[in-house]
This record gives sequence, C-alpha cells and structure tokens, in this order.
Amino acid sequence: MNFKTNFVIEEIVFGLQLFAGTVVPSNAAENMVTSTSSNVDPEFGKINDEDFVRMHEAKLVFAKWGSKVNVPMNSGTGVRFFKKHHLDPIKNPLTEGYTPNPSKFTITAFTAEIEQYGDWVMFTDVATQTAIHRLMKEVRQPQAYQSAKTKDILIRDELVAGAQAAYASKSGGTEVESISALDATCKLTVEEVRKMANRLKANDIEPAIDGDYVAIVHPDVMTDLRRDPEWKEWNKAENADKFENGEVGRVEGVRFVETSIAAITKKSGEANGLGVYHCMFFGADAYSVLDLDGQGVKVIVKTPGSAGTADPLDQRCSIGWKLWNGAAVKDDLAIYDLMCVSSKSAKVAAN
Repeated sequence: MNFKTNFVIEEIVFGLQLFAGTVVPSNAAENMVTSTSSNVDPEFGKINDEDFVRMHEAKLVFAKWGSKVNVPMNSGTGVRFFKKHHLDPIKNPLTEGYTPNPSKFTITAFTAEIEQYGDWVMFTDVATQTAIHRLMKEVRQPQAYQSAKTKDILIRDELVAGAQAAYASKSGGTEVESISALDATCKLTVEEVRKMANRLKANDIEPAIDGDYVAIVHPDVMTDLRRDPEWKEWNKAENADKFENGEVGRVEGVRFVETSIAAITKKSGEANGLGVYHCMFFGADAYSVLDLDGQGVKVIVKTPGSAGTADPLDQRCSIGWKLWNGAAVKDDLAIYDLMCVSSKSAKVAAN
C-alpha cells in the first residue's frame, strides 16, 4: 500500500453526449456488459437510490467516526483547518502590582482537499432486455460496496499518514521503537490497549463516545486479541448487548471496531518481512471527513436512448456512482497508529 497516493479516476460526463466521440473511454466497449456476460435487469431506470445509499453507508467504518465537515458549494476544493497548540499550566503565583509576560499561543494552519471519485458500468440493450436476474441485485450491491470501500480507504490512508506512530511491544514487554524492529511476538494484547488508552489520557484527549476511546483494527488482529484471557473477562456474554455502531468489544476504556480494509503494509525492512497491521486508536474530534454541501454518494442511471443521436439505435445504457471525499487529521495528539503483527502476518498481503 502506498500512502498519500493520488487516486486518479476519470470522471465520466453523463448527458446527451454520453457515447459521442472520445467521451467514452477507449476500454468502454471491452468492459460493456452484453447478453453473454452478467445477467442484468430490463427495468434499468428503476434503481432505488435510497437502497444504494443505505448499503453504502452500512459498509462505512472510517468515515463513520470522523467529525463531519460540510464544504459549501462554489467555495473551492480546499478546506482550511487550524491546529491549536496546548498552553502549559501556570505554576507561579502572580506578583502584586506586576503583569506577567504573556504566553505564546501558536496556531498552525493547513489545508485539506476535497476531490471527486466515481465509477460506472455499461450495458447493451440486448443484455437489459433478455436478462433473467434483476439488475438491482446484480449491480446495485457491488457498486454500493465499491463506493463505500473507496471512501473508507481514502480516509484510512490519510489517517495512517497523519497519526502518531506507536509499536506493539515484544513478548516479555521489550519496547519497540521502529517498524523495522517488530517481530512475530509483537501482537495486540490487552496490555498494549492499556498503554494506548494511557497515551490518549496523558495527552488530555477527550473520549470519542460515551467515555471510551475507539480503535479500528483488522479482523486478523481481533482474532489474536480475543485469545487474551483479559479480553475474555472484559467481554463476557452479559455485556454483549452494550455493543453497537459496529463495535465488537470493549476493554480498558477502548471500544473496538473491525474492518477488512484496516491498513496492512508489507515492505522490505518492515518487521522482518512480516505483514504489519495498522491499528488506529483515537479520541474525540481527532479527524474530519469532508463532503461537498451534503452531496454524499449519488447514483447515476442512463437508460437506452438517453444519449440522443450519440446512441441512435438505443443500444447502450449505464449505471454509475459518484461521491466527494476528503479527510484530515486535526489533532495528532488524539490519534495513534499502533503497528503490530498477527498470527497471519507471514502470509498476509498488503492492502
């Protein structure tokens, strides 16, 4: 995985000229769904936007926990944030009649960009008119999941790039100071969770939800953590009804959420060739997720003939999605990237 990668996705201009000239990418024909490929639904124009959005939002994880920032229309693509540095407490009393020197208050400004992403699928009229299965089932769900993963991965990469680095200790408690020093014993345990909660508390970071911090981790990491006897004690069956918002457990004031797109890196010089898992621990208002004036994800359906003379025989139609996305770490004292390994690190691939 390459953090800070600029995702380049060609924006398809839908409208009367949808299939005219160079508007359609050169590979559109080879990716077109025909009557001999996937079965699609003849009622092409009846895509239910609400269902699509519901499935999209249900798959979001990183996007769900960030504070929402609405970017006004016609205000540019850059959003300016201000990082306020902490002021030290005062230890000396005032001297009668004398005004003390002022403290230096520093504000660091930075800009986060909001960008547009999208994808689409093309069908022939023959496919839509002879299909057996419904298009809703065949196309809507995969595209909803695709759009959600796209958004979450973009946010995830921003968090990994902007969070403070931390490393799981080796067995026996030996501290690790770099990703290269990680070995097969550096797994996530309740003791490591305790350390991360303490770091956030020491930074005076407010909890993210109902008095708890949040950790987003990979299922492989959760599998190891669940083997810890302390985890089992904290998460007895009688506590299960307290878990919501996708949470899978709680320990030492940290709620856990798991997702398969939690970052995994596997590079030369990292952890002796083992896959490294990036576990995000954070408190309140640690990062923001940007959206353009509440646009969210949009479903775009073009029925046969909607391209006018660009599709003179009504042979082509399409379904696509489009969204705006941006993210920024607002306070690096409020979010940590705890790097560890898992029992599957030897065989896992980077994502």
